[in-house]
Amino acid sequence: PPPPVVNAAPEPVITQPKAPDIPTRVPPAVTEPGIEEVVPAQPPVTLETSDEPVREELAKAGSAQLYTGLLTNEDLIQRSTGVIDGMSRGLVLQKILPLPRPEGAFTALELEGQVVVDPASYERYDAYAGAVASLNTEQLVSVFHQFRPLMEQAYAELGYPPAEFDNALVRALDRVIATPEIR
Repeated sequence: PPPPVVNAAPEPVITQPKAPDIPTRVPPAVTEPGIEEVVPAQPPVTLETSDEPVREELAKAGSAQLYTGLLTNEDLIQRSTGVIDGMSRGLVLQKILPLPRPEGAFTALELEGQVVVDPASYERYDAYAGAVASLNTEQLVSVFHQFRPLMEQAYAELGYPPAEFDNALVRALDRVIATPEIR
């Protein structure tokens, strides 16, 4: 004979509450009580109009003279994108975003029959290292994300697929990270 049929209680259905959407960060508006603030719509930033907004945002990242001197260039997005493209291929494109050359002459010494770099020659790069070390990386990251679509557009103008810009940036950073440290 078949086993007796047992009416089992249905398994309880557990429902999870819907997770809230991640909020978009919006700066609080500062208004006086009873006064409504009307903010006029700003035209979208294009490659042609990007220099001033990019310059203003990048200026918040540092004040070293070597850094602020770079911000006086025109076509900052296009130049930066070109430098990233060059670095991703192992090239330093000095003419695209020129830095002043280190002061003083490069010198070498002969020690125990070997030619080595004079320690004074390393000091020529202290201003560059100081400028990089003083940068506010959080601000630089913020500026990158804010103007990333324009950098992708500039990358496309170099003849590449715009979606490949991230890969070029990672390759450039990988080259910097892989630079051997000379003791």
